[in-house]
Amino acid sequence: MMDGRWLMFESSCGTGFMNESELPAGCAEARKIIEPTLKLKTKIIPDSSPRSEIIQTETVTELASGQLYANTVNHYSYLCPGGFNIFDGYDFNSKIKTSECAKNYSDTSPEFGDGISLTFEFVPENISSTHMNGDKLWSEQKLETIKSTPGVKVYQRNSFSGWMSGAPEDSGYIQYIMRRSTDGGYFEITALIALKDKFENNTKEERQAIVNEVIDSFKIIQ
Repeated sequence: MMDGRWLMFESSCGTGFMNESELPAGCAEARKIIEPTLKLKTKIIPDSSPRSEIIQTETVTELASGQLYANTVNHYSYLCPGGFNIFDGYDFNSKIKTSECAKNYSDTSPEFGDGISLTFEFVPENISSTHMNGDKLWSEQKLETIKSTPGVKVYQRNSFSGWMSGAPEDSGYIQYIMRRSTDGGYFEITALIALKDKFENNTKEERQAIVNEVIDSFKIIQ
């Protein structure tokens, strides 16, 4: 469905929920595969209404070591490693735009059962303290989701503090959530390591090291 400003794509995909959006988790993976292939063959002519100059607020710079993402509105940057891809996303019912750095290690399956994903966002205090999911604050529910997992551990790195889930030999996943206070809100990083072989310690440690490196690359910018 398309008009002068919108293109809508509909698909049935996946099972299982990851956040308050109540969208199947598989839909995010379907989007990653399909979205880069979509191209408009017709040129959309902008309307002639007066508007201010459009300023680029997000940039991705190709470097030898990966892709440097920078957001000049929310004042942060990070380095997404080579072989990973950067995607746009949303949180708090689309009130907040996020940036995701991810890699799917599986060559045969589009399902995210073997890979790494890190999501970055700035959360203003007026949203974190008011946005409800049911009868609870969504900002608190996100923390509790990780803190309630078996074997959870405190995680601190690069001025971020949070939690890392334990027992990947049971679930096949390691999840992180961490926050760093700043003026007017906080920066949040969530991460997911999916292990195809739950008992392969070398793979687990290698992927944890990659997550640590990406978190270390986070900087507050002007």
